[in-house]
Amino acid sequence: MVRSKSLKTRFVILAITLSVSSPPLCIAQNAPTSIFTFRSGFWVNLHHFLYVLGRAANEETNSRRRAVVNAPRDLDGFDGIPDADKRAWQAAIAFYQAGLSQKDAVFDTEMVQVTKALADAGNAASIDAIGLEADVVEVLTRVAPTYRAVWWTRHERTNRDVIGAFEELLARYGDSVVTRLQQVYDITWPSNGLQIDVAAYTNWAGAYSTSRFGILIMMASTDESTGGPMGME
Repeated sequence: MVRSKSLKTRFVILAITLSVSSPPLCIAQNAPTSIFTFRSGFWVNLHHFLYVLGRAANEETNSRRRAVVNAPRDLDGFDGIPDADKRAWQAAIAFYQAGLSQKDAVFDTEMVQVTKALADAGNAASIDAIGLEADVVEVLTRVAPTYRAVWWTRHERTNRDVIGAFEELLARYGDSVVTRLQQVYDITWPSNGLQIDVAAYTNWAGAYSTSRFGILIMMASTDESTGGPMGME
């Protein structure tokens, strides 16, 4: 039992280290064993987009980092929506600006809890019953149609392109990389693999992980530093 706990602890440390520092290790899926699997969920993408826009509105220093600096300029199609929807969107940014956007995506419990719940919600039709505060649910639900109409199609396409590229890399290199990691860190890779959630934007680093409510690994599809061989590293 002691050794089992030790291996689990070392694995969590490995996952966080590789995912937070520099570009993360993003191992996805290679037949026949799932090493990593990917999700691209509507709600966590909306949540992270508002999060980085709120941080930009607060003029946070790290909001000018490469992974997030272009988020406020991501406006294609926004001019064409009704004025009431524009006001609701700006109000949602202001809500995040005054609350969640002031928190760290990795170290603040409230932010992590919201993110994990929304990641697990995937593309659900409703988030009313996932245990979040009513005001968060209300804001996200109100602007969900706007996000879907203006941004989601292209964000989802970018996510899927990145996922496809990683699946190709991991079909070639995944087994050898995991074998080496297990040797170096004296761990056993989880039999059911690990889940990576992909969003157009995540945080200033472009990727992060936390184990506060179960392992959550996030990566940004619009950040070039998390793609290709750099992302594989």
